[in-house]
Amino acid sequence: MVEVQVHGARGLQNDRSLRIEVLADTDAGIRLEQCTALNRGLREQLEALPEAAWVAEAELSVTSPGVGNPLKVARQFSANVGRSLEVKTTTGEQLSGTLSAFDAATDRLTLSWVARNPVTKKKESLTRTLPRADVARAVVQVSFAGPVGAKALPSPAASANTTSH
Repeated sequence: MVEVQVHGARGLQNDRSLRIEVLADTDAGIRLEQCTALNRGLREQLEALPEAAWVAEAELSVTSPGVGNPLKVARQFSANVGRSLEVKTTTGEQLSGTLSAFDAATDRLTLSWVARNPVTKKKESLTRTLPRADVARAVVQVSFAGPVGAKALPSPAASANTTSH
C-alpha cells in the first residue's frame, strides 16, 4: 500500500459520507484483479471489527496511483528515473527537472536540468541531489509532446496533393 485516506465522519446520520480510499501499488504495477481482491479483503477485515455496522455503509475504494499523484515511497522514485519531475521541498523551494538518479541505499534523489548562465548566456547542465526526507511533494510531469526534434506527420490533405515518381 502507498496511502490510505479517510474522508467524512463516522456516526453521522448519513454514514455514506464516510469514504476510505486506498492507493495500492507494487514494483510491477498493480492490476485490476489485485485491486478487487484487496478491496474484498479489506472490507472483510473492517466488517469483522467490533461495532462495525458503519462499515457496511462506508464507501471503500482501492485504486492504483495514477498520473498526477505524488510519489510517496522509494520504489516509486526508482521506477521513475529518467522522467520529468516537479518537486516542492520541505522549505517551500520549487524544483523542476529530470529525475536522473535515485539511490535507495542513501534515500537521495538527483534532479538534472538545463539553464542559461546569467553571466555567459550559455546553456549549462545543472544537477542537484537532495535527501528524499527534504521532499514535501514530488509529481511526475507527463508530456504528450513527441521527442525533441520530432517532426509532425503531414496531414492526409497534404499527402493527397503530393505525387511521387
